[in-house]
Amino acid sequence: MFQAFQTAVFKSVAEQLKERFPHKSLGLVFADELVLKDMEFLKTHNKLRWDPGLKSRTFIDMMEEHPIKLVVYYRGEPIGFAFGCYSKEKQAVHICWMEKRNDAHEDLDHQMLGIVLDCFATYAQFLQRRGETIGTIALISPVDGAMRYYTDSGFEYVADYDHGGSAMILKNRIQAD
Repeated sequence: MFQAFQTAVFKSVAEQLKERFPHKSLGLVFADELVLKDMEFLKTHNKLRWDPGLKSRTFIDMMEEHPIKLVVYYRGEPIGFAFGCYSKEKQAVHICWMEKRNDAHEDLDHQMLGIVLDCFATYAQFLQRRGETIGTIALISPVDGAMRYYTDSGFEYVADYDHGGSAMILKNRIQAD
């Protein structure tokens, strides 16, 4: 059910963002089985880490009631992903895993977080139009080495966000149309 909505939202965001990049091939897609095989191929060839062990929560926890699965393509290749969910309890969209491949084109240097935030915020706006209340974007269980980058990007660290797990919280990014 969520796949069709996310596919449409991600495609719309890609059309808006394409003009930012020298190569107009930015693709933002829902991670279906075929796309997940692309991600597994990259992991097998050491282009992605995609190691749930780096996080304190398991992959199953992320796939709660409303998964959000984004994969970024550029120049015809998968570049990275962001997997998360909508948490009705927290009134937030969660980004549980996010990674850009280690050999991504230089056009995407320091661009992945912004792309992911645009997609998740736009999807949150879509959910708001359907009657959901969403006030924040949360990066769940942030990796220690990235916390300063997130803080510099406007996030606030919350040590006990959900059942003892930490998160980086971004407020005021989601505004209904």
